[in-house]
Amino acid sequence: MIKNSKILSALLGASALVVACNSEYEPAIVTSENVEVSAFSLTADSKVLNNLDSVFFSIDLMNARIFNADSLPFGTKVDKLIPKITTQSVAVAELIVSRPGKADTTYNYLTNATDSIDFSNGPVRLRLVSQSGAVERNYEIKVNVHKVKSDSLEWGGGAIAKLPGGVSGAKESCTVEFGDKFYTLLNTGSSYSVVMQNHPASAAVDVVSPILPYNCLQGLEVNSLHATSDAVYVLGPGGALLKSSDDKLLTWDATGCTGWHAIVATYADQVIGSRQDESGKWTLEYYPSGKSQALPANFPVSGTSQTISYRFEMSTSTNVLMAGGRDAAGKLTNSCWSYDGNNWAQLSKNNIILPSENITLLPYFTVRTGADWVSDRFATLVAFGGVNSLGGVNRTVYISYDFGIQWIKAGELMQLPDYVPSAYGSQAFVVDEELPVRAGALFAPSRITRPVTSWECPYIYVYGGYLADGTLSDNVWRAVINRFTFKPIE
Repeated sequence: MIKNSKILSALLGASALVVACNSEYEPAIVTSENVEVSAFSLTADSKVLNNLDSVFFSIDLMNARIFNADSLPFGTKVDKLIPKITTQSVAVAELIVSRPGKADTTYNYLTNATDSIDFSNGPVRLRLVSQSGAVERNYEIKVNVHKVKSDSLEWGGGAIAKLPGGVSGAKESCTVEFGDKFYTLLNTGSSYSVVMQNHPASAAVDVVSPILPYNCLQGLEVNSLHATSDAVYVLGPGGALLKSSDDKLLTWDATGCTGWHAIVATYADQVIGSRQDESGKWTLEYYPSGKSQALPANFPVSGTSQTISYRFEMSTSTNVLMAGGRDAAGKLTNSCWSYDGNNWAQLSKNNIILPSENITLLPYFTVRTGADWVSDRFATLVAFGGVNSLGGVNRTVYISYDFGIQWIKAGELMQLPDYVPSAYGSQAFVVDEELPVRAGALFAPSRITRPVTSWECPYIYVYGGYLADGTLSDNVWRAVINRFTFKPIE
């Protein structure tokens, strides 16, 4: 209740409409009518949460609301919190706490500032009365807690779709991204099909079937499908390298390269393959440059992951890397190899990932929250799946913060849920999708320069792969770290 709205409006108009407890604040002129909250925070309590006293609270003076726009972690107990409230000069400061099925409880903050307050039943009302008693204002204080585990890698409870095209009885599949579109090559055992999508979640597809007479290409290696910056490649009978650069992958041409054992990586417009000549000598072959080099020691000749492109801050060129695979001696590796356009380097020799082939590798992000409650994104490699040296299919998710040099097991919140099958040879893509603000979403005027109406959210799409018995997993899965779906604070 405001007893003197003209006086209050004038006072509020002379001060900042929105302040924050963690930022510099220039006190308003103290008068007998001042009912302004100039700072709000919570008292430190490590039993509740580390750095609780650093949680950022916004103060919306226009709408009389106090809240933390960045919600506390899922499961945080907020039933016994001690607030710290700064006012200029008031005669009454009361916290009115609602209790379901019971009368409200009122705490006199001026005489009992260290009383713990229960915020678990919704907003707590702060009642302030000026020194003269002429002005009264009621603030709503809300301590927000995430309703879901914010750093959980959420898979949606089930597959988002079947492999595109509705091709029944497919035995093999492989998907690549080329020219901002997604192409899935399928083998039904009697024909090959290419399915094109503008977006992994799109039901609209363009199916071209067959791409080539099946009886002429029964040796087509579907799982060798790779894309460079300007073309898509696949190995045909006899290790012949085939190339297509049209937008439907309808026309395939021989490159003149034959005898390739596998396609192991791509770099810009180059496709890189392993080859063994009649004398048993292994080489790496590059097309279309025609470069050939001796195979580096311990280098994988097949079973490598997708190629990931990245740049170091101090690097003058783009690098690519791939993980795992099987070397020329037939031994599985758990190393990552990086290529800068001139030289290959083995990044990791010993790590906790089991030696594996056909690992699913993707570039993503994880979030780290500092002591000041500022959350930052970190570029993170994510690896899972693959057939390991024990003969099983990996389920453990691993992450690397340094582009494959060191790997650690991801936290439990990022591990695969039970309903996601163990698979090898899946292809993963990260696609930014625009999310709109939901109706009733929290607006934080003290920390943004304009309302956020939408934002880009990175979703992971995982295509196909093979189950432990070698059968095709004919699903497309979608995952996202929950935090990225929350409305950002600018």
